[in-house]
Amino acid sequence: MKRLAGFAALVVAMLMGCTVSNAKLAAPAMGGVQRVPLVVPIPKTAVVWDKELIYGEVEWSGQLVVKKPVVVTKTGKLTIEAGARIYFDMETKGKAAPHTWVLVLGEVVVEGSAQKPVELVSVKLANSGDTDIFSVQTAKKALFSYASFQRGGWAVHVHDTDTLVSNCFFSRNYGGLRFKNDGMRIEGNRFQFNKIGIRALQSKGVKITGNSFLENETGIFFREGMTGAVIRSNDFANAEYDFKLGENQREDVQAQGNWWRAAAGDSLAGKIYDGEDSEGVGRVLTDPVLPAKINRKR
Repeated sequence: MKRLAGFAALVVAMLMGCTVSNAKLAAPAMGGVQRVPLVVPIPKTAVVWDKELIYGEVEWSGQLVVKKPVVVTKTGKLTIEAGARIYFDMETKGKAAPHTWVLVLGEVVVEGSAQKPVELVSVKLANSGDTDIFSVQTAKKALFSYASFQRGGWAVHVHDTDTLVSNCFFSRNYGGLRFKNDGMRIEGNRFQFNKIGIRALQSKGVKITGNSFLENETGIFFREGMTGAVIRSNDFANAEYDFKLGENQREDVQAQGNWWRAAAGDSLAGKIYDGEDSEGVGRVLTDPVLPAKINRKR
């Protein structure tokens, strides 16, 4: 039987205010009918980054244009400083952009602030599920804090790396985060107008706390093998599903203590795909729900 149940605005204003000659209408699942620029302009003062390999410690600051894939090697560390604005204008081979724009094998630290966020923007609207902006693969460390990711494929893809993602903004990408990563910490972020906010598989002890999942097609998708996840104090208000479980997700998901817009109209069951919809799949356990949306500073 079915159950009953400041920072972001700054970045959006910057992007929506760009003057472009070409634009297209976003699909309803991507946040309604709104004009989205096909291309955003690059400032003439922006510096082109022309190195493909990073071995030692490197800092990106100011306005920077990245045209070719970058690899942070096992001995390398990439730091992107507060207030930096990075434009990804990737050269295409034929019709396809490179699958990975920044491959991290060493260490990456993207650390903005509430007053000076880091902005990471795809110049061309490139929200394809085949592309990663950052792909962090068995690296030393990854930190993403007070950064905005706009208009790309998957913003951050993580495997087997100590990772914290906090106070970031993910908008108009194919997806925000995808990972196979024990102990992943995702705190205080906003996922809005993406196809998928978070997609994860085969990970233990993941903590997803204090985030907003708004107007995405799907908020969170646990594909398979997720165990011991903590889902607390988040806001959910998405177009198709707030939470979705894959056919091989057997364990129940503890998702009590979150706010769900659909709960107010007794329609929360329709926003969750789990064992009530497919035999052999776990359940997303939501009760008790928070009675009101969390008052966030962003």
